[in-house]
Amino acid sequence: MALARSAIPDWYVSLWAFGRMGAGALRRKVSSRWHASYYYRELNQSMGRVWLRPGDYATQWWHDLQLPVRLWHDVYNRGDDPAAFRDWLWLVHDPKRRYDLGEGYGFSRSSAVAGLLTYRYLRLFTDLDDEIYRSKELATEQGLRDAVDLGTFVDHFIHTESLEEDL
Repeated sequence: MALARSAIPDWYVSLWAFGRMGAGALRRKVSSRWHASYYYRELNQSMGRVWLRPGDYATQWWHDLQLPVRLWHDVYNRGDDPAAFRDWLWLVHDPKRRYDLGEGYGFSRSSAVAGLLTYRYLRLFTDLDDEIYRSKELATEQGLRDAVDLGTFVDHFIHTESLEEDL
């Protein structure tokens, strides 16, 4: 867990920089209020399901109607301003904005206590599967730590910037 935790700040900088270039699913998701393919293809696949409950689609749609597109554009388009990155980071971690981010993050129990990249870590490197959306334990910091400690199937991360050392 310590190796993954140390990589998380770098992942956020990388995610913001990628979005600054106009690329990435997050940038695409927050750039407009409506993405038809998101509702019938991406959201359910991100969550590992064939279809979601109608109420889940309605929840996502309701939040998308309130998505502050201008605010998101502003934090991506203010150049290489460190304040823009800080503002972006606040938006990404604002509980009111959790459905803005897509990927099913807003529906995850972990969104109550952890950020988007922790959610991605859970999806990619643990065997929690549907528990991410159902388990009440994941809505607490200790429950999340326990789940990561028990469910992570990665023993070591190799970073390209320290490849020789890591190998």
